[in-house]
Amino acid sequence: MVEILCPHCDEEIALDDDAEGEFECPYCDGEFEWVVESKNEAEQIDSQDYGGYSNAASTIREMISRGMFGSFFLAGVVMIIVGIAGISISASLWGTITDSPSSDTLGAG
Repeated sequence: MVEILCPHCDEEIALDDDAEGEFECPYCDGEFEWVVESKNEAEQIDSQDYGGYSNAASTIREMISRGMFGSFFLAGVVMIIVGIAGISISASLWGTITDSPSSDTLGAG
């Protein structure tokens, strides 16, 4: 049994699960139509096409694009860090090379 509300008086009406067609409300004598949605129709509604993608495919596509953005963002951050570290290391190495005593000063004494 399924309980529905009368569209005219909002009273609850009990119908069989597979009942379909036109009915008359026992409370207000108003007529209404009741159609049971089949499982195939429900599945079709769940997999409606939105811009060439079903709901599941659209969700997967969004997750992949978010993952790609995150990957590119992370790669950019890593490149900046490596670049800064590389500049720092090369500057310190260049400083030790230029600060080393020359051979002229070693022999003079």
